Amino acid sequence: MKSYILEEIIVENPKSTLKVNQSKKKGEYIFFTSGIKTKFYNNFLCKGKNIFIATGGKANISFYEGKAAYSTDCYSITTKPFVDTKFLYYVLKTKIIEIDRDMFKGAALKHLQKKQFKNIKIKVPNIIEQQRIVAKLDVAFAQIDNIIKFEQTKLKKNEILIQNFVDKIFKDNKNLHKLCDCTQIKPPKSEVNDLDNATEVSFLPMKDMQINNKLAIPNQKRKLKDVKGSYTYFSEGDILLAKITPCFENGKMGIASNLLNGIGFGSSEYIVFRPNKNLKNDWLYYFLNRNSFRISGAQNMSGAVGHKRVDKDFIGNTLIPIPSLEEQEKIISNLESLFNHSKAINKIILKKIDEINHLKKAILNKLLINKLVDAA
Repeated sequence: MKSYILEEIIVENPKSTLKVNQSKKKGEYIFFTSGIKTKFYNNFLCKGKNIFIATGGKANISFYEGKAAYSTDCYSITTKPFVDTKFLYYVLKTKIIEIDRDMFKGAALKHLQKKQFKNIKIKVPNIIEQQRIVAKLDVAFAQIDNIIKFEQTKLKKNEILIQNFVDKIFKDNKNLHKLCDCTQIKPPKSEVNDLDNATEVSFLPMKDMQINNKLAIPNQKRKLKDVKGSYTYFSEGDILLAKITPCFENGKMGIASNLLNGIGFGSSEYIVFRPNKNLKNDWLYYFLNRNSFRISGAQNMSGAVGHKRVDKDFIGNTLIPIPSLEEQEKIISNLESLFNHSKAINKIILKKIDEINHLKKAILNKLLINKLVDAA
């Protein structure tokens, strides 16, 4: 077995000039980016066995056999004839923590240091041994991936059941009101005009807004004078809803809670709702946190690609059924129990998926790293 540095065994594919926003939701060829999710493109840049490494953000390594395209923030390589490309992919996967920790550098967005990356030392057995190791790993990982897919199907089914139940509740055609008539949308900043500019208030940037967490609890604070000008104002109990893509479609929203001095500021991409006395904020939260509402909202967006926002008139004219406060409280109680039960189930499933992924790492180490050490 011989040791090489990575540069000695790879062949670099041409650098792409394609931006991520040039990719398609549907297309003839798979399109790799710096993220985990792949997209599509109608032309290919490489074919055969290739490895795709993210160059911005954090380490992410993918393998694909066939014709493919990739974005400018993706480093694509293949191997010289005496190295099986998928063997190298598996070796690099064992070094993912080291690559992410030591080879991504930068003050703001970290980038892969290619010179350092290409200096990674790798032990390479003969091609027959490489292919034997790859075959074993492929079989083991295929079985594990099938188990993960099965568990992920459970998560999807659980989500569908929950959403169907919630949709049935809000399909009531009685006592319908427009959101603009039963809520104050974008409460005025003038409400805090009498406060000292040095007053500390809560601060909630978009990156801190959670998904499927009913309570939006900020963990940052700012002086009023530093946020009053350009950020969105809200107060305790207001509902915050992201209006920009993809945050809106992803379900970034919550009820503003535990605010410092009862006041908060955050992203200019929030829509703020303050329910009137006949509408409980929990009721409005569950109404807005439906996939069906998000699908309708996504169909009513305007703006440039990548910066589309849900239409203001769509939001204001959306009809919400408002039963009596007593009926709202009763249904909210049932929904709370249902969502808590659902979260408990999801937690068990996610834990199992995490344990299975750790099993993949253990198998990779045992079948690959140990073999190379033994053969050295």
